Amino acid sequence: MKNIIIIVLIVISGSLFSQNAKDSIEIKNSFWGKSYKYNGKYLTPSQIRKTIKDNPEAYKVMGYAGGYKMFSDVFSCAGGFLIGYPIGTHLYGKEKPKWELAAIGGGLVLIAIPFAIGYSKRVNKAVRIYNEGIRQTTDVKKLNFELGYTPDGIGVRMKF
Repeated sequence: MKNIIIIVLIVISGSLFSQNAKDSIEIKNSFWGKSYKYNGKYLTPSQIRKTIKDNPEAYKVMGYAGGYKMFSDVFSCAGGFLIGYPIGTHLYGKEKPKWELAAIGGGLVLIAIPFAIGYSKRVNKAVRIYNEGIRQTTDVKKLNFELGYTPDGIGVRMKF
C-alpha cells in the first residue's frame, strides 16, 4: 500500500500551475482557413473583439484588422457582382453579356485578396498579443508540488 501511495505521489509531483479564470484563445488551422476557440467555443470576429478588450494593445491591433476586413468585403462583393451579372445575362440569354464587367470584377477580387490576407494576419497578431499578456499574468502564480525528504520522512512539498 505504501508503494502505491509513493508511486502516485511521484506521478503527481510534476510542476502544476494554478488555474486562472482567463484562458488563452486557440488558433485552429483548417482547410477553410483559421478559426479561433476560447473555452471550448468557436469565436466570431466580434466575439474575439469582446474577449480581448481588456488588453489595449491587442484591441488596437484588432481595430486595424477591422479596416482590412471592410476593404476586403467591399472589393470582393463588388467584384463578385460584376463577375456574376454577365454570367447571369449569358445564362438567361435576353441580352448580350458584357464580359468587360466580368474582367473588371476579376480585378476587384484580386485587389480584395491582399486585404483579406492582411485581415487574417492582424487578427492572429491580436490573438498572440492577448495570449502573451495572459501568460505573463499566469506565470507569476506558479505553484509547484515536489516529492522529497522532510524532517519526518518522505513527503510532498508545496512551493509558491
